[in-house]
This record gives sequence, C-alpha cells and structure tokens, in this order.
Amino acid sequence: MAKRFTFRLETVLRLRRMAEDECRRQVAERLREIARVESDVRQLDEQFHWEVDRSRVDQQSPEMDVMTVRRRRSYMGYLQRSIGGCEAQSDALRKKLEEDQKALAHASKEVKVLEKLRDRQLDRQRESERRAERAEEDEVGQQVFLRRQMVRTG
Repeated sequence: MAKRFTFRLETVLRLRRMAEDECRRQVAERLREIARVESDVRQLDEQFHWEVDRSRVDQQSPEMDVMTVRRRRSYMGYLQRSIGGCEAQSDALRKKLEEDQKALAHASKEVKVLEKLRDRQLDRQRESERRAERAEEDEVGQQVFLRRQMVRTG
C-alpha cells in the first residue's frame, strides 16, 4: 500500500503563500490609491478648465468686477497647486507600487521554489513506490514460475 506523501516544508510553503497573498493585496491597494488620486487630478483639471472658460466669458462682460476676478484667479491658483500636489502624490505612489511589485515577484519566486521542491519529492516518492510494486510483481512472478517448474518436474 502506498504511503501518504508528506512535505516537511508544508508549513513554510503555507507561510510563503500567505506572504505572497499579502503582497498581492498591497499591490491592489496601491493601484486603488493611484486610481483615486488620478481621478482627483482629472476632477481638479476639469474644474480648472471650467474656471478658465468662465473667466474668459466674464472678461468680455461689461460688468466685470475686480474682486470677482481676484477671487477667481486665487481659486485657479489653488486648483493648480492642488493638481501639482496630487500629481506629486501619484508619482510617490507609483514608486511605492514598483517596490510592492518587486516584493510580490520575490514572494512568488519563493513560493515557486518550494512548490517545485515539493513536486520533485512527490515524483521521487511515486517513482520509488512504482519500483517497489514492480519488484513485488517480479517476486510474485518468480514464485509462480518456480511452482510451475516444481509441478512439471515433480
């Protein structure tokens, strides 16, 4: 009867898989953060262009108020600074994403190494079992042959 295969490093493999899963979660979270920041940039950029268009229309109006122009320019400056801040945040997040992706690749490699080792050990055990079964079959075949020989001669 075949002996059940046990991989002595199964606990290590499970821990490495957990680390790999954590790295995957971190990469996914970083991608969500980048998407959120880029969405903020798009919204701020749309707001900025809307304000630019609105100021052009207001400049053609004969009832242009200096305080309104100042407030609008101040707001547009705020929007530009906010866009710049979001773009800097996006760049920083992308750098962190690269680091997270490298960590994920390393964790995946460690898992693959252990899985290959486990598969090789399993293959060796199966081959050993096949050899043992063949040896047993050969032994049975020899015994049958010897009994037949004894019956013929006896």
